Amino acid sequence: MLMSFDTSNIVRGAAGTGDEPEFRLLQQDRANLLARRPITIWGHGSFTRVDNTRNRTGDDARYVGDVWGYNIGADYQLNPQVFAGASLGYSETKLTTTYNTGTYDEGSWTVTPYAVYYVTDRIKLSALAGYAVNNLDQTRSSGSVTSSTDSKMSYTAINGSYKLQPNPEIPLDVLAQVSLLATHKSVEAFAESDGTVIAAATANTRQAKTSLEAAFSFHQGGTVFQPFVKGALVYDLMDPTNSDPNAYDVGGGVRMGNGVTGFNGFIEGQTQLGRDDYDEYSISTMVTYSFGIGGNGESSLWFLSPYVKFDFTGNAQVYASGVEHRNLTGSLSLNLDVMQTVPTAAQSMPASDVMVRAKVRF
Repeated sequence: MLMSFDTSNIVRGAAGTGDEPEFRLLQQDRANLLARRPITIWGHGSFTRVDNTRNRTGDDARYVGDVWGYNIGADYQLNPQVFAGASLGYSETKLTTTYNTGTYDEGSWTVTPYAVYYVTDRIKLSALAGYAVNNLDQTRSSGSVTSSTDSKMSYTAINGSYKLQPNPEIPLDVLAQVSLLATHKSVEAFAESDGTVIAAATANTRQAKTSLEAAFSFHQGGTVFQPFVKGALVYDLMDPTNSDPNAYDVGGGVRMGNGVTGFNGFIEGQTQLGRDDYDEYSISTMVTYSFGIGGNGESSLWFLSPYVKFDFTGNAQVYASGVEHRNLTGSLSLNLDVMQTVPTAAQSMPASDVMVRAKVRF
């Protein structure tokens, strides 16, 4: 099927009480468009609104705010059953923390390699592992006390899905999925502006999720449209929100794809239900472009070549090391390298400049 999507998960940090930080869960959806277009580039954006109203004796955790997330990525078909890629993401969490009459502002950069394996036409497995670096600014006591610190997070997720078409005469697909998510987040110790010292903290999340989706496909003017609805049961094995481990995700949207142009996309809305004193809804959208390499749209033979470089430019020495991935004819090559520039004489440039570069040449 042209419009079959894989779902993976990326975790973002969000506000908690400090000792029991909670986690926002944003989806990173990657279109399954592999047939004769082995390279896909994509962009994904999402918005999530959260409102935690829990306010009990000795347990005030009230906050409300927004989470914006952006990702760009690319992947390559290694063989008819396997493709692998990576994404770079940024998210911004801005909350009003009623429990301490303050604010919470966290920016997060993530790098996420991922892979998908098609066991059969119906069974699919996917996995990702990523790392995030975050900067956190907080205020409390109506803004009179401020603080800033950094945090780091690692995360992994695996997903298995089974797709079936109950009636071959009707373009209705039913997709069942099971996923497991694990994260570890560490927040560095810091001192608030009034001298209060906050110790370093760590948090671990373990989450299991089962979901069911129904999607109906139809063609219009050469484009495939696929409206869909889905529901999921979420269970937090560790660090449950408001000590309530059960939740339900309900959502739907529409996917669009054109096999001739290679452009595809979707828009989706979702809400989470069932947690005590907690409401959440989100909307996300994605655009992908897939293309071939050879004249017939199929990949042929590729070479992977590690390299090192040395150069002299003016009053500086340049050192670089990386890897080149190019096809047999040389019509397309991809380079990823790390370059360091070291001055050989006193000048206005920094003592040493390190740069990570990625280049694509046609």
